[in-house]
Order: sequence, then C-alpha cells, then structure tokens
Amino acid sequence: MRRFGFALAASVALSAAIMAPSGASAAPVATISAGGAGAVHRVQYWDQRPYDGGWERRQQWREWRRERDEARIAEAARREAWRIEQEREQGRAWRHQSGYGPRYDRWW
Repeated sequence: MRRFGFALAASVALSAAIMAPSGASAAPVATISAGGAGAVHRVQYWDQRPYDGGWERRQQWREWRRERDEARIAEAARREAWRIEQEREQGRAWRHQSGYGPRYDRWW
C-alpha cells in the first residue's frame, strides 16, 4: 500500500509539473501577411438560396415513399388474385376428379 501511495504521489507531482504554465504565453502569435489586410479573401461558406430546412428533400422522400407503398400494395393485390385463382382452379379440378359437376352424358 505504501508503494502504491508513493507511486500515486509521484505521478501527481509529475503531471502537475507538466501541466504547469511556463513563461511563454498561450496566445496565438501574430503573423505578418505579405499583402496586408487587402490580400485576405472573404469566403462564403453557405449557399445564396434561403435555407428551407430541407423541405424539398423531405417532399421528395415522401413522394418516393408513396410510390413505393403503392407498388407494394399493387404487388400484394396481384399475389392475392393469383392465389385466389389457383384455389378456384384446384376446386374445379377436385370437383371434376370426384365426379361432381354437370353431367352431359347421362339422361337423368
């Protein structure tokens, strides 16, 4: 425990020595530009158009989502219609195989 205490005290003292401010200032050093203040170019970092909060992009995404939903619903309707038609065809085949349905070769 004593050894740990000494190690802790040494690390605290070392970090305090490293973090202590030196005689030099932390302020940025002034640089001398070749052309003075007129040589500095102003840069515009944003677009000239007014910011709409991404409204057009949201509208586009909504339109794409609506189209995707409509296509998904149409595909589900096609699958359901195909399934119903298959069931009807199986029913017709079963009735024909089992002897039910119209009899054209009998007289009664």
